[in-house]
Amino acid sequence: MPQFFRRTRVRLTLVFILLVFAVASVASAAFWTVNYRYEYSTVDETLRSQADVARQIIAQTPGSAGLPILPPGNPRGVSMDTIVVDGAGRIVGQDQAELETAPLTTWGIRASFPPHASIQSTIVRGVALRVLRRAVTLPDQTMGGLIIARPIDELQARLARVAFLLVTGVFGLVAVATVLSWRLAGLALVPVRKMSAAAREMSERDLHRRLDSNLPPDDELGELAMTFNAMLGRLENAFETLYRFTADAAHELRAPLAVMRSQSEVTLRQPRTPDEYRQSQRVLLREIQRLSRIADQLLLLARVDAGVLGSSFHDCDLPDLLEETVSRWRPIAREHGIELAPAIPADGRIEADQDLVGRLLDNLLDNAIRHTPPGGQVQLDAACKDGDWRILVSDSGPGIPPESRGHVFDRFFRSDSVRARANGGAGLGLSLSKAIAELHGGSIHVAHDGPLQGACFVVQIPVKHR
Repeated sequence: MPQFFRRTRVRLTLVFILLVFAVASVASAAFWTVNYRYEYSTVDETLRSQADVARQIIAQTPGSAGLPILPPGNPRGVSMDTIVVDGAGRIVGQDQAELETAPLTTWGIRASFPPHASIQSTIVRGVALRVLRRAVTLPDQTMGGLIIARPIDELQARLARVAFLLVTGVFGLVAVATVLSWRLAGLALVPVRKMSAAAREMSERDLHRRLDSNLPPDDELGELAMTFNAMLGRLENAFETLYRFTADAAHELRAPLAVMRSQSEVTLRQPRTPDEYRQSQRVLLREIQRLSRIADQLLLLARVDAGVLGSSFHDCDLPDLLEETVSRWRPIAREHGIELAPAIPADGRIEADQDLVGRLLDNLLDNAIRHTPPGGQVQLDAACKDGDWRILVSDSGPGIPPESRGHVFDRFFRSDSVRARANGGAGLGLSLSKAIAELHGGSIHVAHDGPLQGACFVVQIPVKHR
């Protein structure tokens, strides 16, 4: 049962019913109150009018004469009972009363007579009365009391009928509101049900589908449909990236595995000399190193995507880190016939993860050396300006085509130009470099014009980690 009341349609219906019930109840109560006061004020007005008539008769009666029989009713012809009593409670004047006067007189004396008219309701011998009491001066100048009573059974019955009709009307209105609100809530939620049904039918294979909605964009449900479609677009892009990433990773891993398999098969076909076995082992070791490098980069990128890449930021000497990186890559550059020319300041500090920044520099230098022909040059420049370190790694290679510059940081991307797959990269180093730069609050981009006319990568990292 609690699950039923958690449904949006039920809650909307309940809210509407409660609102209708509250408004109808307040309106009915206000109407009944106004009608109640009007009915009783009309009765009280006739009582006061009769009291004025009785007082005039008493005032015009000589002191030696007794009170005459008071006229029944009042100028409006409403039936009432009028009694005048002296100080001892004896009746000294009355109209032709149909009520038994003894109980009424006794009640009036017990209740006392105020100097001004006092009106209240009471029941005498089972008859509901509206009674006016007040003190009057009798013809003999003694104080007595005036009692005027009017039956109000019909008035109370009329008020009861009005109350019954109002209560019946309120519950009838609530019943009608329940049906209407349930249907209206159902109609209002039809687009939501269609969205829900469409979402249930979708899988990762058909994320290209979108929710059909004829609702205006400024409508709440229309905005919901647009938001859901935008989310589907992001999911579609994410799945496409994942599929492409998986396919590219499989391709990159298959190449070294194929080389290792073919090398092993060829080597084992017939006996080999020790030198041939050593050469085969060198080929296998090179491909194993390539596999290890790809697996290491994939692991780091997966940790970046998951937001769990561990980093330890501390103050370090960036020129020392640059010099250490250059000294590590200078022998490799020399083997390829490439000059590695650094331009590093004498000192400078940076708050960074030294291992990750070193990895970023290794990726950029490795990329530059692999794409620079023998006799070429690779240059590493660093300078600190306006609170940011700016590191440039440029080469004299063929450069990056303009149409490829926007994709060089995509995973597994390698252009079809001279800087291509023949150089043995997996297309992950630049993606990892970008992730490391962004982790430090910095950025990396390809400069349009490098100092050596080849590719030029610009890394910008703040001195203080943000």
